[in-house]
Amino acid sequence: MREVTVFRGAAGEVAAGFVHPLIFFTAIPVLMLYGSGGLVAWVFSMIFRKAPTVAELFTFLLFFGLYTATLGRFAVSSSRGATEEGMFSDKVQSGETRAFVLRFTVATLMWAAPLFGLFRLLARSAGSVSLDDDPAPSSAKTTDSFIPGEQNLTPVDDALGALGMMTSVASIVSVVYALTVIVMVVMPLLTCIVATRAESFPDIFKLEAWLEPLTERRQDFLALCCTLFGAIGVAYVIYLAPAMLVIAASFRASTTFGVMVMGFMSMLPLALSPILLGRLTGVFVYGGRVVDLDQMDQHSVTELSSDGFSRLAVPTQYGEPSALLRPDVPPAPPAPPKPTLEAMQGKAAGLTGDALTQAIQDAEAGLRQSPRDPYLGVELCLLLSKAGQTDRLIDAAAPAVANTLAHGLAPMAMAVMRSVWADRAKLKLDTAVLDNMGRVFLAQNGFVEAAWCLHAAGVVANDELRAQKGLLEAANRAAEAKQPKAAAQLYQFFLKKYPGSQFVSFVTSALEAEQRKCSK
Repeated sequence: MREVTVFRGAAGEVAAGFVHPLIFFTAIPVLMLYGSGGLVAWVFSMIFRKAPTVAELFTFLLFFGLYTATLGRFAVSSSRGATEEGMFSDKVQSGETRAFVLRFTVATLMWAAPLFGLFRLLARSAGSVSLDDDPAPSSAKTTDSFIPGEQNLTPVDDALGALGMMTSVASIVSVVYALTVIVMVVMPLLTCIVATRAESFPDIFKLEAWLEPLTERRQDFLALCCTLFGAIGVAYVIYLAPAMLVIAASFRASTTFGVMVMGFMSMLPLALSPILLGRLTGVFVYGGRVVDLDQMDQHSVTELSSDGFSRLAVPTQYGEPSALLRPDVPPAPPAPPKPTLEAMQGKAAGLTGDALTQAIQDAEAGLRQSPRDPYLGVELCLLLSKAGQTDRLIDAAAPAVANTLAHGLAPMAMAVMRSVWADRAKLKLDTAVLDNMGRVFLAQNGFVEAAWCLHAAGVVANDELRAQKGLLEAANRAAEAKQPKAAAQLYQFFLKKYPGSQFVSFVTSALEAEQRKCSK
């Protein structure tokens, strides 16, 4: 079975968007933010001219905060499926940028402080060995005459011995330096993933949050690294000729102006890297679901899911890639067709009595052999729903929803949820599954179902603010879709559930607006 995650399917589109000329429209607010920060830093340096260290520290902290805030804006919006949103995306709600900056800063200090200490130690170690650090004076070991039974060393021997000691120490230091450089490349990416994924501040201290990208999703993490550095490199190559023309014209105007433009052009892709890194990180967090390539149509360009990500072209008529390299290998036989949702619903509707009981037993037996098969899980839920076996349906629905979402089968996940909707509160679903299920319902304009899922995700995570925001997101989307009855219903539920919320004034105004629409 050949599998690909949604992230690997969408990362290429994110990288292509970064090198597209339209990225400069997205970059305008970012560059204006950096320019404002540079002006503030210059004013501060003028005030503290007699304390340059203070001015330098302030400048570093200022630009670290601006970079991190920009990174957070794009990461948070992209983690919700909005990979083309700009700096002022409405997907990022009030306070989320500050929370991201706090998580990212603390998570960075967790590894940067020990790394800085290691650098200091290496610097001292590298400078502690010299040619003069001979353990004993050379005069004590040399003599003008040969004495049998004793080793007579010349000053040249002393120098070579000290040089060997220096070489061994330098080799160790070089290896440690190389490993440190690798850590400095990997850890910022891990930090961004952890800060984006964390639902609350304590989540950044969980070991599994740091290990998962390097273990279970190591292929995705490798793809993230290649896409990030590759896209930045391609941006330099694509815009090299236009940049050189601009730089040449700038030097003709003024040497000083030319130097400034050259510095700006050379740093521009790196200055815009938070756009690329934020979007890739958000897609990484959102797009961990697995799609089985062998289950796709042979010539299709198949939509991975209904979340708005790009499509992935996967021609599979030639079998495994090895068959492409060896023409003598016959094509692999096509995979048997998978049952459609309509076929499974029709099968369940047509069974009664003993036939229905036998079909349930067959589906359960198949799941015992293949517990992660999404089709068997959906079939079992539909059969149990037809049989009216509610308790067994609740037990079967939770893994079925998780598996269908993991395989990108959004319509089947919706069908399972709706089959158990009356008893949805009894489902044992984790936060990630509930959140993804809510996004699926949002994409299909199922705003009431989406509101319940997103609200439940916050309740399960014991995060009241997240629960409120999930409920509000569904209500706002219903209002945007011109469904005032659904929006008003959700706003009313919010006011009843959270009368002391900080969003009460906003919700009250929104409810009045939707009620006016309903009365027309």
